[in-house]
Parts: sequence; C-alpha cells; structure tokens
Amino acid sequence: MKAKGYKDLKQKQKARISEKMFMSVCDYYRENGRMPENGELEKLAEAVCGKIMGMGYGIPMEEFAGILF
Repeated sequence: MKAKGYKDLKQKQKARISEKMFMSVCDYYRENGRMPENGELEKLAEAVCGKIMGMGYGIPMEEFAGILF
C-alpha cells in the first residue's frame, strides 16, 4: 500500500488520528500529573504514529511530526 499524506486522508480519518494523540497526552497527564515536554511529546507522537501506521494510514513520521509541532 502506498503511503498517503495527511492531506489525502478523509476528515473522519484525521479525527481518529487527533483522538489517538489526544488520548495519549491525557494518559500521560493522568500518570505524571503534568503535560509532556518536547522530548516526551515526541515519544508519544512516535508511539501514536506507529499505531496509525498499523491502522493502514501510512503517514510518515516526519509529516506527522510536522502536523503536531
């Protein structure tokens, strides 16, 4: 399957990705009592990127990071 760019995804797919990232940050906050800092946020983004690759979206990490940061 050819990797799609974020702009090629449907709105519903983008919403799922946003929800996964939001939930990841919320889980971090519940566990640590604070918001993640830059390095920690990058680790969360890498984990979420791995999950969305598994969902078949195939967005490269560089593009995903560009959307978040």
